[in-house]
Amino acid sequence: MKFVVFTCLLTVAGMRAIALEANCKVSQEGSLPKRLDVVLKRFSLSLKISGTLAVVTPQGAYIRGVGLANDRDKTANGPEVVYPIAANSQHFVAISILKLQEKGLLKVTDPMAPFFSQYRLNFLQGSSGAQIKIEHLLNHTSGIAEVYSEQIERNITKGAVSFAEFMEEIKNKPLKSLPGSKYEYSKTNYLILGEIVRRKTNAPYGEFLKTEVFAPLGLEKKIFVGTPPPSVVVAKSYGLNPSKSTRVDYFQEHGIRAHPLTDIYTDGNISATAHSLAVWLLRLVSGSVISSELTLKIFTPQFDKNGYGFVIGKDGSDRKVYSHSGQWHGFTSSMDVYPEEQVAMVFMANQICEGRDCSDCERGFELFFKSLREEVMLCRMPFAYAGESR
Repeated sequence: MKFVVFTCLLTVAGMRAIALEANCKVSQEGSLPKRLDVVLKRFSLSLKISGTLAVVTPQGAYIRGVGLANDRDKTANGPEVVYPIAANSQHFVAISILKLQEKGLLKVTDPMAPFFSQYRLNFLQGSSGAQIKIEHLLNHTSGIAEVYSEQIERNITKGAVSFAEFMEEIKNKPLKSLPGSKYEYSKTNYLILGEIVRRKTNAPYGEFLKTEVFAPLGLEKKIFVGTPPPSVVVAKSYGLNPSKSTRVDYFQEHGIRAHPLTDIYTDGNISATAHSLAVWLLRLVSGSVISSELTLKIFTPQFDKNGYGFVIGKDGSDRKVYSHSGQWHGFTSSMDVYPEEQVAMVFMANQICEGRDCSDCERGFELFFKSLREEVMLCRMPFAYAGESR
């Protein structure tokens, strides 16, 4: 079934950085948690936002849910609810590649071609294809075509697609640009990187991440690769019609029978709680995951301010911020981490705005995220956390 989705949820990563110091006077009373409560309440009433916000600072953690994670059983969004994070999964693949470099099993300057000879990828046969290196996949400059065609998308809604099927989809498509010459976002890059991890470790990608990355940090039961276990609460996704102020089950509305999160979908197969993702971000920027030298590679801007799975930029007060966003099948996640202040903010949403009448929705979500940033970073106020720290 072919359908058109008009998505109006603006992510933090996509917003313009606007200096808001002059507006901070309106928020000078109350601790940060209380002020964030006000923002969430205001926009939950006006926009019917649905999801969980987590802010982690050196002084404490703020985790609040708004709306329902599941309309049928009335489960509320909150600290323990798990959400697919879509394209925000990609930096985990980058971490895995750099872990393998740390172990001496590969280098990011290695060519891609030797890993994929069995698939007879025509775009690798010429001199240009031979130039594609792992680092080109990491920074979206490989020139490889996007694998998610309409046919592949339809197949995914019916069940899992194999890696061989993905490669069959692009094997005859020419490179869109010379390797290393142009940034062009393509989820294909991170699907291919996941296969390199599997081949180099002789193990599932998820197993490598769990044992080598998550377990040492105590996050193996909060961040999941593939379908989360039945013991955790996973949010359902919904589409909101702003003109009718109603929402419907996203999967049912679009005829989606499956949301496969297998080991193959390394461009978007991670699920997490909002808080665990925020904690992870702070561990990552602190150098607790991989060496400081390799951590620097992740956050070094290359083409169009892009690192490995992050957009590298500054906010309206000239603070360094690493951001990214992801969206798939009605779920949206946005993440910001301020390395110098050691502050991370994550918002996980299980509802997107759909329909042709969504200009008000668009402006509303822009204001929502602008308000969050204002309270979290641009108003230079103490955290003064008064609630339960998680």
